[in-house]
Parts: sequence; structure tokens; C-alpha cells
Amino acid sequence: MGEASVAVPALGKAVDRMTSALMYMDSSSGVLGNDLAYLMEVYARACRAAPPRPAGLAAWLVKLVCDGPGWPDVVLREWAPALGPKGLAEVARLVDERAAETRTVKALTLQTPGGIAFPHAEQAVRITRTRMIAGKRTRETVYLVASLPAAHAQPADLQQWARLEWHIENRLHWIRDVTFHEDAHRARTGNGPAVTAVDLSAPPVLDLPPSPTGTAAALHDARDQVVAGYWHGSRDLPDGFWELATETDVRAPVSRLAEFAAALADGVTARDATEQVFADLVAADPLRARSLLVTTELLTHQLIAARLPTV
Repeated sequence: MGEASVAVPALGKAVDRMTSALMYMDSSSGVLGNDLAYLMEVYARACRAAPPRPAGLAAWLVKLVCDGPGWPDVVLREWAPALGPKGLAEVARLVDERAAETRTVKALTLQTPGGIAFPHAEQAVRITRTRMIAGKRTRETVYLVASLPAAHAQPADLQQWARLEWHIENRLHWIRDVTFHEDAHRARTGNGPAVTAVDLSAPPVLDLPPSPTGTAAALHDARDQVVAGYWHGSRDLPDGFWELATETDVRAPVSRLAEFAAALADGVTARDATEQVFADLVAADPLRARSLLVTTELLTHQLIAARLPTV
């Protein structure tokens, strides 16, 4: 019971992160989808062992089904023991509330000679949303164009894609603009803008053990602070760095953060830790050591700010 209560919030966050990540990853093999389904199953078992707040779990399930990208599958009977009578009643209430919103999608194949001034436009789409808000009926109409013909983009597909736009806005652009301050980034020359764009699109996920101890435990708790501070600080790297650096030089310190922090904790200097942890990169391109020394120095400052063991 005690272990399950600790695992429940962590598993919930893991499901949310993996669900979001799959929107930007190739899972055509089905491996990642199967992993997410298994993670969802484990989360359901943990909730049955240590039920969270019924109203919160009900809201999460309804939101996942109604606003999610279509995965993972939710089988309500697997969650019923954790929800209990109150949670199941809340699910029913939220579903009824959602039913008060209607969406009408109309799509028209474009056959106008010369098009409509939108290159490659194949369909014109109108989506009408009718809602009840505070007892008042509201109507909203939006117009879209689609580059796919009707054979490859049915109205149901168009509606789903229109809703997924806000997943991209909320889960990617908000993080890049607000958390990582992309608009304030000073990278203007060389490879800087391209490398920065790739880095800020990569989810800051660290491959650390689920139940770490010692220095790894401290890093596990502070990883979000360290990684966010690193990306934020990279915007102030000098232009000379961005003219020579590659994507690997900027991403490597984060991808090997656990090893780098462990090396510092063992009593070596930041320079020695860089040569030790990134020996393969340095051997392949000795000039790369200069760029890595810059980025690992920035990472060391973030580890110090998080009060992790360093030299």
C-alpha cells in the first residue's frame, strides 16, 4: 500500500509524458505503443492498490479520452475499483457535461480555377462549435484549409487534427517560449539557430533509475531544475561558439548528465569529467573538446545551483 501510494503520482506523470512524446516520435513498429499500454496497465494496478482522489482520477481519464491524441486506450472497468462509486459518478457527470458540446464539420473539395490563393489547398473546412457555458449557449465558427484530398482526410480526421493543434501549442510551444525562453535566445549566427531549435524541441527526459540512491537520488530530484537551467543558459553562449558547435555538442551534456554528475561527485575536475565521460566524442573529433568544455561548464554551474556534489 505504501509503495503503491508513492508510485501512483510518478506513474501518472510518466503516462502523460509518454503520451505527449508519441505525438512527435515514430512508433510505426508498435513497440512504443505497446510500452505505453503496459505503463497504463501498471498505473491502473497501482491506483487499485492505493486509490488517488476519485474526482481527480475521473477528470484525468475523461480528459485523456476526450482531449487526448487517441492513445492510450482507456478501459473503464480496469479503473472502476480505484474510482469507486464517487469516481464513477464523477465520470458520468463529466461525460454528460461534454455531451452538451456539439461540433459540426463541413468540408468542400476545392475545384475553383486557379485555387484560392493557398498553395496546395485541396479542401476548405468549416467547423462549428456549440457549447453551453454558465447556462448560456455560445457558437463559434472556424475556417480551415487542408492540403489532403477528401479520400485521405475525412471530416472526423479534420476535427481530430484541429483539436490536436492545441496539444502542440500547449505542450510544445508554451514550453519553448515560456519555460525555455526561446524568443529571447541570442543565437543568431552559424549553426546556432538550427541547433537551438532542435534542442528546445527535444523533451528534457533523463534516463535515471526509478529508485536511485546517493548522488543519483539527488540528481533524480533536481533533474528538471538542472536541465531547464541548462537550456535557458545556452541562449547566452557567445556567437563564436555557435559558429563552430554542432547539435551533438549541445545535447551531449544532457544526454549523459547522470554519468557527468557521478564523475564530478567522485572528485574529478569538470575538465577531467568532460574528457572521461565524452572520451568517444573527443577521440572522433579532438576539436570538439573545446565546444564540450563550454557546454559542460554551463552544466556544472547548473549542478552547483541545484546543490549537487561537484568539485
